[in-house]
Amino acid sequence: MTGLKKKIGLTLKQVSLAANNNMNITDIKIYAMNAGALGVTTFTQIEDGLKILLLVITIGYTISKWINIKKDKNNGI
Repeated sequence: MTGLKKKIGLTLKQVSLAANNNMNITDIKIYAMNAGALGVTTFTQIEDGLKILLLVITIGYTISKWINIKKDKNNGI
């Protein structure tokens, strides 16, 4: 052990962990950038699935409206 570590009584691993315990603003910025990049890439991958889901919902809504219009015509309008 070197003199400083011997005086303090810490191993190199303990010194490293103690130095890395504090999260500063730079770490937060990096985490935010990583989360943003992950969100963008994930969204582009599921975008096609969302388009198909929207198409199916739109077709279902249109068919529902057609059925309601046909019922209204047949019921006395």
